[in-house]
Amino acid sequence: VSQVTDGPIVRQLLLNESHGWAGELVQDDRTQISVIVAPLTIGGFSVVNAWSPTHDCALEIGADRLRDCAGDAWTFDGVPLDATDPSLQAFPTTVNNGAVTVDFTRTFDPAAR
Repeated sequence: VSQVTDGPIVRQLLLNESHGWAGELVQDDRTQISVIVAPLTIGGFSVVNAWSPTHDCALEIGADRLRDCAGDAWTFDGVPLDATDPSLQAFPTTVNNGAVTVDFTRTFDPAAR
């Protein structure tokens, strides 16, 4: 939690198994995924896949949005700025003892919040 209070960060994480999420890197028995963790203005944190659903490339953190290699953009919690683009894959989170805990077994649509 303390690492994210100043703004969004990118984290590369190892998963116990592949879930078929966009941008997963599977090598031997290891599965890695990049996510963006960001504080929410309403409290709590968002964790979204750091891979573009529109152009098959990594996302970058901008001053006020996430952008992909072609300029498509999303809010830090994964809602597209262009309504014709899909939302980012968002993962359910909880905060336990000062740590953001993420459920990587399922996603939800952040635009439906």
